[in-house]
Amino acid sequence: VKQLSGMRGPMAGPSGEIIEMPVISNFREGLDMMEYFISTHGGRKGAADTALKTADSGYLTRRLVDATSDTIVKEHDCGTAQGIDIDPLRFSQYEVMESIEERIYGRVASQPIIDPETGEVLVAANEWITKEMAHHVGNLRVTIPLKDDSSAERVVGTKSVEEVHDPKTGQVLVKQDELITSHLLDLLRAAKVEAVTVRPRIVIRSPMTCETKGGVCQLCYGYDMSNHKPVALGTAVGVIAAQSVGEPGTQLTMRTFHTGGVAGEDITQGLPRAEELFEARKTLKSGQAGISPLDGHVTAIVPTHAGKDQIEITSEARTLVLPTVLCNAEPGDELGSVDELLAAGSPCAGEVYILSRSDGAREMFVIDTASGDRAYPIPPNATPCVKDGDRVKEGDPLTERFNIEPIVAEKRGTIRGPEGKSRTFELVTDSGEVFSHEIPYGARMLVEPGTTVKEGEPLTSRSKPIFIAAEGEGTVRIIPGMIIVYNSDGRAIRFPITQDVSPTKGNGEKVREGEPLVRLEVDHAGEALVDRVEPEGEATRVYLRYKSVVETDQAVVVHVGDKVKKGDLLTKGVVAPHTLLDSAGVNKTREYLITEIHKVYKAQGVDINDKHLEVIIRQILNNVRIVERGDSRFLLGDLVPLEEFQEEVSRLSEWNARARQLQKELIGAEIAEDVAAKGHLIAQAGTELTPEILYAASRAAIETIRVRQGDETIEVPVLEKQLPLGERELLRVSKAALQTKGWLSAASFQRTTKVLAEAALRGEADELEGLKPSIIVGKRIPAGTGFPGAQTAEQAVQTVEAAPDDPLTDSED
Repeated sequence: VKQLSGMRGPMAGPSGEIIEMPVISNFREGLDMMEYFISTHGGRKGAADTALKTADSGYLTRRLVDATSDTIVKEHDCGTAQGIDIDPLRFSQYEVMESIEERIYGRVASQPIIDPETGEVLVAANEWITKEMAHHVGNLRVTIPLKDDSSAERVVGTKSVEEVHDPKTGQVLVKQDELITSHLLDLLRAAKVEAVTVRPRIVIRSPMTCETKGGVCQLCYGYDMSNHKPVALGTAVGVIAAQSVGEPGTQLTMRTFHTGGVAGEDITQGLPRAEELFEARKTLKSGQAGISPLDGHVTAIVPTHAGKDQIEITSEARTLVLPTVLCNAEPGDELGSVDELLAAGSPCAGEVYILSRSDGAREMFVIDTASGDRAYPIPPNATPCVKDGDRVKEGDPLTERFNIEPIVAEKRGTIRGPEGKSRTFELVTDSGEVFSHEIPYGARMLVEPGTTVKEGEPLTSRSKPIFIAAEGEGTVRIIPGMIIVYNSDGRAIRFPITQDVSPTKGNGEKVREGEPLVRLEVDHAGEALVDRVEPEGEATRVYLRYKSVVETDQAVVVHVGDKVKKGDLLTKGVVAPHTLLDSAGVNKTREYLITEIHKVYKAQGVDINDKHLEVIIRQILNNVRIVERGDSRFLLGDLVPLEEFQEEVSRLSEWNARARQLQKELIGAEIAEDVAAKGHLIAQAGTELTPEILYAASRAAIETIRVRQGDETIEVPVLEKQLPLGERELLRVSKAALQTKGWLSAASFQRTTKVLAEAALRGEADELEGLKPSIIVGKRIPAGTGFPGAQTAEQAVQTVEAAPDDPLTDSED
């Protein structure tokens, strides 16, 4: 109609640039020769696009199918407590793209949905949400006054329907769709806000958080959209999701010629944008949007001489608790980096000791070895004769008299040394391994140099009774396995390890002067403004606000006073999903992908149910890159599925819990064999197992101690298993398709030679578990009627006859 009665407007040329001369006439008046010629570009572009983009759309579908084909409904309930928060999807603040009602119908609540006004449970956890429930819960809005305490408390745990502004400053206190916490309630009441309009918080189960191994469960998936009933076990929901998203791709493109090449109206942006999102492109065709690096408020928007805008964001007030001796902050400080809150580093060169206090807290003790401070290891059979805080002089005894046990041969080998006045000798094994030992004071060698000894043979005598003496004057500090004598007026320091710092040095490690002792455990590396500093004895409380400046050349969409969350878009444009994942985490990335994919399809009037997108996003995001392997079976840099990573972490955690329990139960049991490390005896056979012996054994990296309980011998684990650390990684659909367990499926997709060569080199076996390998080898597919435990045709008929009629099903499309 616009083109019939108005004007056609500026037209796009063959390569997409806008032709200088616009078409001023409309179709009713008729076009002159030049205008008609300009218009033909659009017609040709439409015809060409139709052919090319159909192929692109088909290829996208193929990639999606390959990435998700193994996602099958495997069980009724995976038992997860996780879910996703549901808010309306929006084109803009005031334009809703998809309502809550549409998003939650046919899904399962992860947490109870509670009426903010009455406190009544509208939908219980793990309950299916029917059409009526979805309509009621999705449209429920309640205005709650904040004057009296009883009604105000009902606001906590609900979501705000609209932005709430501070009546005096105009600053946004609560964003639209933000969860109201008790802290936000305090802010609202302090700002004298009279009432807020809220809706219930809705958290539903989702394929993205499902914990079923190698598939999804019925409760996380929801209704089957073909019959509006809970999805059947064995349904190949991955293929359905891929086809639901891929099929409208052809519609996105076929409609190109409808606008006949009018500039700015060419909707072929649809398919390239969808492909850009699924393939998680790092380089984007559209302008890059600026994103907020932290939670806070926009405090200033300043234009620069270069024609860009600088958006300044300041966070809410934060509190950090730092060790007083290391705190370097003064009120009013503007720090270029948060790390400047800590003093330069160690005041002296020496050794670091980490101690546990009786209240469970830890402290760090740094001694100045250059000035004569000393740490004396206590042998297991020695007893200190001094107490914490005692003053000692040079030569004073620190322990009662004790004997050092004989050194025994670790393995069969030959003795080398000692030479001259040296007290050091070596045991060289037949395989060339060398064990170095020192003859204890008051003991003598029992074997001559060059002698061949058997494993377990004594090499030195038991020492005469000796004691440890102080080498200098100082104050005594006793820690497990160690007596420290230090100058309390010197440069040695002692401080608590607070919750906001972590040690950079391990127990017993050496440190150089000026070397950092602790690092800040904060998620912000930029500028900070210090408001207040309150010393509280050994710890100091620092009140500060983080500050960040984002420079952008895109149109700014926020205003001064707006509240922003980490990862929120500050300008027009698009964001690479990798960038969002690194800066704002998994949940924000999922939310962004779902919203952006919906925008592409909704612009063409195509409705896709959320669950299809969630199944695909699960495949894109459910991978972990191993950063630290710990004691896991993974290798550094391995890319593993999230469920496999979680399984390994829980296996190691359970092992550690059992080991701690066993240690507790067997304290006091009789040690069955000598506990020795590097030839030094830690505990003799026949002595009782004590926490001190366990601590000394763990310091010596001994893995197990054998003890007797009744007639049986039990191995007590000493060292705990280290858990692996991983980072979530975003894989594009093509990579996700090649990442499948079996090589047959990957080889039939892309890069066949490479996949087959790598599989052959690794000696991999394909278990033929997915749909594709089964089809390739002619095996029954593990979905539908081929699903293990699937109903026979007769059982299915009986189930349908027994099922109650759902009056809603008939009215649904």
